[in-house]
Amino acid sequence: MDKRLDAICGDAIEVMKTLPPESVDLIVTDPPYNLNKDYGNTKDNLEFADYLEFSRNWLKEADRLLKSNGTIYIFMGVRYISYIYSILEQEFHYTFNSWITWFYTQGIGKTKGFSPRHDDILMFTKSEKDFIFNLDSIRVPQKFYRSINNMRGANPGNVWEFSHMHYCNKNRKAHPTQKPEALYERMKRIPNDLNNEEYRNTYIQNHINWFLSNHPDTIQDFLDEANEKYSCNENKIELEPLLFAMNA
Repeated sequence: MDKRLDAICGDAIEVMKTLPPESVDLIVTDPPYNLNKDYGNTKDNLEFADYLEFSRNWLKEADRLLKSNGTIYIFMGVRYISYIYSILEQEFHYTFNSWITWFYTQGIGKTKGFSPRHDDILMFTKSEKDFIFNLDSIRVPQKFYRSINNMRGANPGNVWEFSHMHYCNKNRKAHPTQKPEALYERMKRIPNDLNNEEYRNTYIQNHINWFLSNHPDTIQDFLDEANEKYSCNENKIELEPLLFAMNA
C-alpha cells in the first residue's frame, strides 16, 4: 500500500481547481470561522454575505473533487454552522450523517455568559446510501473491558472529549486554531476491569497493533499507564519482549 503523503501549500480554492474531478475519497477541512483570528496573510473578518460566498466557493470545488461515495467533515464554529449545514443540504444536495461535538475540558473564559466548551464537526455524504464508513478503522479503546465487547473497541459516538492544544504543549505550533492530533486518530486508553493477565496482555498487544502502530513514540507511555493502573510491578510489561512476541 502506498503511504506517501504529499503536502500542497497554497490558496485552497485555487489549488483545488488544478485537481481532477471525483478524485478524492474523503475531505476533512477546518476552514476559518470568521472570528477575526490572526492567520497572518488571510482575512478572517469578512462581512456576513462575503463569508457565505467564500464558503460556497470552496464547497463548490470540494463537491467537484469528491467521489460519488465520498464523505466530507467540516469543523465549524457555532455562528455559521447552521448556514454551512443549509448550503450543503439545500444547495449541494448532500446527505446529513452526523453532527459531532468536540468537547474540550478548558474553554475561553467569559464573565458575561457561559464559557465555550465545544466546537462542532459536520459529517455529510455525497450519496444517501452509497458511501464508505470503515467502523473498525475508527473504533476507540473500550473504557471498561467485557468479554462480549468487540476487542477492537467501541464506536466513538458523536461526542469527542479531547483537550485543546494548549500554548504550553510541546507540539503547539504558531497557529491560532491548531487541532490536537488525537481528534483524527484516537490512541492511548487502557480499559478498566481488565484483570485477567492473559486477556490484558492480549489486549495490550492488539492495542499497539491497531491504535499505536503509526505512533511508536507513544507505546512506552501506554505501557507505563497499563502498569500503573494494574500495579503490575511483579509482572511488569516490558516493551522489548512484547514487541518481540508480536513480531514472532
